[in-house]
Amino acid sequence: MAILFYFFINIFHWKLFILEIIILSLHQNRSKMNDTQRSNCICTLRNIYKAIGECEQQLIQEFGLNLNEAMTLCTLNKQSLCASEIAEAAGMQCSQTSKVIKSLEDKGLLERQLGKSDKRNMFFVLTETGDKVQKQITGYQLCVPEILKLLI
Repeated sequence: MAILFYFFINIFHWKLFILEIIILSLHQNRSKMNDTQRSNCICTLRNIYKAIGECEQQLIQEFGLNLNEAMTLCTLNKQSLCASEIAEAAGMQCSQTSKVIKSLEDKGLLERQLGKSDKRNMFFVLTETGDKVQKQITGYQLCVPEILKLLI
């Protein structure tokens, strides 16, 4: 099931990329597509977002973590990273990453460490509790909606 969770993270990570491609495609093929085809594409995207939201609700109910927090824990698995590395790996904006890091710190799941060679650098690592939660998340049997199963 850990593999399934990582696939789900990859789906979420790439959702903006996919959305950009579809919008670009819609724009470029506007004259070639009829209204029904354009509507079906947008409706499918809406359904994918709703399905991702359903999965996120499962994470919130089971672990008290939203999807960005869970992705951050998985990103930090056995390594220390700076905020920009977390943002890039998890597919988040820097401002979003700061909020997620603060939330995970408040929950006692990650902590800050100063850089060894340069004390101006700040790195983030999982706490012992964060490591346990991360292992629970990757072992969790997420109930994946049918529309997402098609993408996995």
